[in-house]
Amino acid sequence: MPGTQKGSSVVSHQPLISLCMIARDNATVLDRCLQSSEGWVDQIVIVDMGSSDATREVAAAHGATVIERPWDGDLAAARNLALTAATGDWVLSLEPDETLSREAGSELRELSRRPNRMGAFIPLRMEDSNGETLVASELRAWRHQPLIRWRYRIDEQVLPAVLEAAESERGRVGDLTGQILRRSTLQAGPRWHATSAEAEQQHRLQVDATPEDPHAHYRYALFLRAAKGRADDAEERMARAYEALRLQDQPGGAPCIAAHEICAHHSLDLQHAGESERALEVSTHGVRTHPRSARIWYAHGCALSLNDRWGEAEAAFEECLEHDGVATGTPSRPLPFQLAARKGRIRAADHQGRHSEAADSAWNLLQEHPQEEEVVYLFLDTAASEADWSKTARRLIDRVNAWPLCATSWLKGGELFFRMGMFDKALPWILRSAELVPDPTVAHGLAGECFLASGHFEPAVDSFSRGMPQDRRCRAGLLLVSLAYGVDLSVSVEPDDDETVEELKRMVMDLHRFGHDNIKRRLTDARERLRDTDPAAFRDFGAAFIESAGGGGIRIESARSTERPHLRTVPAPRS
Repeated sequence: MPGTQKGSSVVSHQPLISLCMIARDNATVLDRCLQSSEGWVDQIVIVDMGSSDATREVAAAHGATVIERPWDGDLAAARNLALTAATGDWVLSLEPDETLSREAGSELRELSRRPNRMGAFIPLRMEDSNGETLVASELRAWRHQPLIRWRYRIDEQVLPAVLEAAESERGRVGDLTGQILRRSTLQAGPRWHATSAEAEQQHRLQVDATPEDPHAHYRYALFLRAAKGRADDAEERMARAYEALRLQDQPGGAPCIAAHEICAHHSLDLQHAGESERALEVSTHGVRTHPRSARIWYAHGCALSLNDRWGEAEAAFEECLEHDGVATGTPSRPLPFQLAARKGRIRAADHQGRHSEAADSAWNLLQEHPQEEEVVYLFLDTAASEADWSKTARRLIDRVNAWPLCATSWLKGGELFFRMGMFDKALPWILRSAELVPDPTVAHGLAGECFLASGHFEPAVDSFSRGMPQDRRCRAGLLLVSLAYGVDLSVSVEPDDDETVEELKRMVMDLHRFGHDNIKRRLTDARERLRDTDPAAFRDFGAAFIESAGGGGIRIESARSTERPHLRTVPAPRS
């Protein structure tokens, strides 16, 4: 190869590197950025998009070629204008509020001499004013070629073009270890679009221009997902992205770098909508076409779980944990849903009957993530399945000793003791949790049920009343007390309040499980009196609803009436 040293994999001369940027009112941070590139780039090209400050003067002071372009919101067009003025063999892309480390500059010089390299992923280290740090690799340098251009008016991308060039020329995209640093304390950063309305306009223009491009729909869906009150619009747009993706899956279709993300998001959206079978179809397609994507394996595990295919779900979560990269040639990155995948794997083990293993794994996970409420829930759920109460009690005590201000531990621990029928132990834990939270409504509902289960209806009424009307457990509890003990609590239930009805059913079942035949007798009596005193209430609400079933169980039946706007219970006389 001309220009390549004999017996060497590097070219004999040093390729030139052009720094290409866009800027708009970035004078306060641009100087620091350009200083960091000195010695590592041979040309600076900056497209100014209508700055009203000294951005152009700062750029000129560093010898930059400054091209002025009126602001129209099209970021890809602005970046491509800079590429047309670049004369280097390689292109480096930075934002005005970023700095290039010496290590990254030196590594880029070295990598650019390798003839089979088409680009470079450079770790971007982002630091905010609170000291939080996130590092993610981004494609920031590539071989300068006419076919490698930016795409999309907003959330612009050059990665697809670089990957296509690498595939056609059998080249590779390398990884640097030196970093680009972005500090949010420098300023808010280059805010190209001043308002969300302006940003949405660009998304609309892009999907109108490229209606068959799944990536355009995908980025628009992510924008909508982040906007308040636009969840339904986001799900609809993600579905459009998936439809476009399936069209691209046909022979001759162009690859989409976000294909695995689209499949995962759409599958999870369908799961949230209760369409478990359709969600599984989407995730199955995703793992078949992108088997190295952790995100799609996670969505697939969730879909399998919803379809009660727990063995396969566990295997899918294992795949998720193994594949922390993605399927588009980008480098590995921290897995943001690794914890969720581990939780899914534990739940799958629990559902397959491996209760002790699941409880031990959940306890170990809680030691690693002691402040994650969902992990607390997971541990207590698996502990309830294991039913080793002595071991669970020891662990709960260890937990609250280590984290005495964790209200969730006290509340869920009290709930577990309640499930075990240990009411005297449950109540102090529940009441302690109520002291630790701004809104103790949930704790009051659980305490009321605990009092009721232990036969103390007056404290139960007090606790339920403290949680009214927000908590449906409290509403159901007061209704139950009103029916069973003949206390006129003036509890109203709307005819379509299915949640309260279902909660009442669950509460009666639990009381029966704890052996409260007295409650059962009182409710049976109340049923007969409602039949005589308020037929409409009996029809609408039927314990009103409660019948003794064969085998000693209790069956609750409901038949809602549309004739009455609401139901007020009629208490039975005191016995």
